[in-house]
Amino acid sequence: MAPLREFGKRGLPPINAARYQAPAARPVTAAGTGRSAGLRHGVMGLCLFGLAIGGWMTFMPPGHLTTLLSASGITFGGPDFSGDRIGGSATAPVLNFCLTKRMMGLHAAIDITPQMLLIDLKASGTQRRLTRVLGAPPQHAAIETAEIWGQLADCVYRQDAFRLCDIDNRALAVEAANTFMRLTDAVVGQPEATFAAQPGEIQSLTATRDRVAEALRARVASGVLIGSDFAPFAPVSVRAALNDTRTLRNDCAKTP
Repeated sequence: MAPLREFGKRGLPPINAARYQAPAARPVTAAGTGRSAGLRHGVMGLCLFGLAIGGWMTFMPPGHLTTLLSASGITFGGPDFSGDRIGGSATAPVLNFCLTKRMMGLHAAIDITPQMLLIDLKASGTQRRLTRVLGAPPQHAAIETAEIWGQLADCVYRQDAFRLCDIDNRALAVEAANTFMRLTDAVVGQPEATFAAQPGEIQSLTATRDRVAEALRARVASGVLIGSDFAPFAPVSVRAALNDTRTLRNDCAKTP
């Protein structure tokens, strides 16, 4: 072993200082920042989407989720509503006796089919021609049009389940309810003078609306109609009838 003085002369071996230095931080590039921001935004978006779906399912009317999934072919042991549900209202068999020439103010001798009557009723120019009250202003046509749709809807919803299980009749039931309720909601929501309403006309429309809504609830409860049959933008009265009704069965299901 070398004496201390020899060790002091020799000195300690040189230390490589660079070996113990912290590595230099990498510069953050714009691309890296963009990827990090994109990831954060993606996670936040998924969280918000999950919250939205959770809230939608929480406040969804009873039974509506089941019927909506079932109509898409997804069932959980409940009634099955898959398959074609909505046909064409113009080819509905009940149209032959639920929409007549007399309802449209036409003479019986006029050669016109129920399909053409429906097209005429839906046409925008029909309202101008339907003002039949002597001396009534043009805006009264809105009431007359609502009354005709009300008669049509009332007739359709009086039919038994067997008839309304027909996809064309079901299409007419949906269209008649949506149109009549929308027109009536608009008329009833305004002062009577807005549409030059005659005495008793608003009360008559309201009574028909209540009767159709009650029949609609019964058809929804029995599964003849379900929430997904109606357009997403169904009028207030139709949404109210759907929201407080639970579908209990499917009366249109085929028996073995």
